[in-house]
Amino acid sequence: METWLIYGLAAALFLGISGFLIKLAAGKDGLEPHVVGMLVALGALAVLGSYYLIESKGNFSMPTNSMAALAAIGSGLSFGIGAAIVYNGFKLGANASQMIPIYNMNTLLVVILAIFLLRELPNPEQAVKIVVGAVLMMVGAILVS
Repeated sequence: METWLIYGLAAALFLGISGFLIKLAAGKDGLEPHVVGMLVALGALAVLGSYYLIESKGNFSMPTNSMAALAAIGSGLSFGIGAAIVYNGFKLGANASQMIPIYNMNTLLVVILAIFLLRELPNPEQAVKIVVGAVLMMVGAILVS
């Protein structure tokens, strides 16, 4: 098995746990969405700050690739906006079993952007799998909504 695939499966596990815990935190009887957002940010900062310290071995340095740094900041901003929308959806009574498959259709956007903008063109065999997977994701989101 490819190492990146193991990383992807591990990320899916932890992001799945995160989605479940978010529902508990932000549901109708939970915390206000803005409070959930700040607490989630503190948890993420603890993990990612520790990761940074371990990987950088204490050598603090500014990024030298400004476009990559802007992309990282943009990713954080986009994630924060999306997360706040999800927290508000849960506060309004959305079911996790419906909301999470719907917002995870974001995968389709990443696939489309990667193929067209990054030129990550799959070989013909992979292309068929990607198209079938994308169609199944859309059908799944429609079925749970």
